[in-house]
Amino acid sequence: MKHKGTALRLAVAGLAAAAAVVLPATSAHAAVSNCTKWYPSETSFSVNCAVTSGDGYRAKVKCYSLSSDSYVWRYGTWRYTSYQTSTAYCPTGTYAAEGTVQQTV
Repeated sequence: MKHKGTALRLAVAGLAAAAAVVLPATSAHAAVSNCTKWYPSETSFSVNCAVTSGDGYRAKVKCYSLSSDSYVWRYGTWRYTSYQTSTAYCPTGTYAAEGTVQQTV
């Protein structure tokens, strides 16, 4: 029985150490938060977020071309005021495959 308790304590300590290495440190406040993300069409991606501390955000979309089987990234306008929409548009002949928020932080 004594060995089971020791093994459990070692396992918990190991998990805590692993979490300290794997989990990133976070700041006291989020500069960009509460983002709403959507695809207005097959060829675009939009975001709007809350901002603090003068930081900014913009839409970033990965566009896929079926004809060349390749991807290209496109970017929306930087926004520094809360809840202003930023939209990234794919080039002609491509479609929005993956959208994300890019931050100035």
